[in-house]
Amino acid sequence: MDALQVELKKMEELLNQEALSETPTPGDAPSPVAEKILCAMIIGPTNGIKAVIACMGTGNMTKEELYFTIWEVIGACERRGLRVIAAVCDGAGVNRGFFQIHTPLYPTDSKVVFVVKNKFADRPLYFVNDVAHLQKTSRNGVYKSRQKVNA
Repeated sequence: MDALQVELKKMEELLNQEALSETPTPGDAPSPVAEKILCAMIIGPTNGIKAVIACMGTGNMTKEELYFTIWEVIGACERRGLRVIAAVCDGAGVNRGFFQIHTPLYPTDSKVVFVVKNKFADRPLYFVNDVAHLQKTSRNGVYKSRQKVNA
């Protein structure tokens, strides 16, 4: 048995012991089941790197919860030498709310927040809506409106 197999066996035994010690008592509320997954991905625009760096099961997050989670991920990346230049999200309401609770680096007449100070570096952080998601949402809206007209 090599060292890796020994470590995996130890970990399995520890997990089994932990599972046995956490047996719920009658009346304990069950742990909530995640309804969604928040995935943080890093994409290198010049080097071809594309990797998922964090996945978290969630329920319906608030913009404030998303704020702390995203900045935690950005901070972890920056501390490891990964320069974060943009946060890209789909157009979900919580994501738009997350953008809006920031103080804009350059205020606009429209009040849209698209660039803020990166809290972990002396450079801006850009907020971008994922174009592919926006196109899909627009297409779906047009398709559904056509179905209503034809009904």
